[in-house]
Amino acid sequence: MRLLEFECVLLIILSAFLVFGKAEIYIVTVEGEPIISYSGGIDEFEATAVESDEKIDTTSEHVTSYSRHLEKRHDMILGTLFEQGTYKKLYSYRHLINGFAVHISPEQAETLRHAPGVKAVERDWKVKRLTTHTPQFLGLPKSVTIK
Repeated sequence: MRLLEFECVLLIILSAFLVFGKAEIYIVTVEGEPIISYSGGIDEFEATAVESDEKIDTTSEHVTSYSRHLEKRHDMILGTLFEQGTYKKLYSYRHLINGFAVHISPEQAETLRHAPGVKAVERDWKVKRLTTHTPQFLGLPKSVTIK
C-alpha cells in the first residue's frame, strides 16, 4: 500500500513537471475597461473612471466591486479553456489594464489567443538594464543606487 501511495505522488509530480516544464509566463489583455477608465454600462456596476487630475479611491465599494468582477472574468476565461492544475494564474491586472499574468504552455497561449473576449496574449520577457547612469541623468543624489 505504501508503494502505491509513493507511485501516485511521483506520478503527480511528473505530471506537473510535464505541464509546467515547458511553460512560460504570458500577459493576457481582455476586452472591457479597467478600473481607471470604466465609465459604466454594465448592470450592477457603477462607473469607476476619474478625471485625469483626480485620485482614485481604491477602497470604495464601486471600485472593489468592479475589481472583483474583472478578476472573476479572468478566472472564468481560464477555467472554461483549461483544466484546473494545467495553468497557474499569477496576477490579475485591473486598475490600468484589464488582464492577467498566467503560467502556461505555448500551446495553451495559442488557445487563449483565439478565445472570445481575449484581446492579446504576449509572452513575458526579462529586460536587461542598459545603463547605470540613470541617477545622474535624473539629477538624483549619488547615494541612490539602482539594483
